[in-house]
Amino acid sequence: MLALGTGLRQGEILALRWSDINFEENELKVQRTFKRVQLINRDNSKNKTELIVQEPKTKNSKRTIPIPSAIATELKRHKIRQAEEKLKAGDIYVDNDLIFPNAIGEPTDAKNITRSYKRGLKRDDISTTANVYTHVLLRQKIKAVDRLNDLFAL
Repeated sequence: MLALGTGLRQGEILALRWSDINFEENELKVQRTFKRVQLINRDNSKNKTELIVQEPKTKNSKRTIPIPSAIATELKRHKIRQAEEKLKAGDIYVDNDLIFPNAIGEPTDAKNITRSYKRGLKRDDISTTANVYTHVLLRQKIKAVDRLNDLFAL
C-alpha cells in the first residue's frame, strides 16, 4: 500500500524508520535506502553480498512525501501489530526502529519481498486466468455449438 500510495522505491520503503513518519502532518521523510552490494575478496572473486544503508541516489531523492490518510491509518495498525511481534520475539528482537523489519527486527532483504511477491502472483494469476478463461471458453463453446447447429439445420 505504501509503495502504491507514495511512489517510493523498494529500498527506500525497507529503510524507513518510525522516526521518519510524522502522523500529525501525515508525511514521511525519505532519508536513506537499503542496497545489496557484492563483496569482493582479496583474490577479486565475488562470492558474498551484504545489505548496506546509504543515502538516496540524488539530492532530490531526500524528500518529504505526503501520506494518504488511509495509508497513515494502516501504518498505525501495522505499528500495533509490530509491537505484538516484538513481544513474541523477546530478547532476540533487535529494535532498529524499522517500519518493515524481518521477524527479529533486522532489515528485510528485498530478495525476500520479491520472492513472496512472485509466489503470490503465480498463485493469484493461475486462479484469475482459470476463472476468466473458463468463463470465456464456455461462452465460446456455446457460440460454436450454435454455429454448428445453424450449419446442420437444413
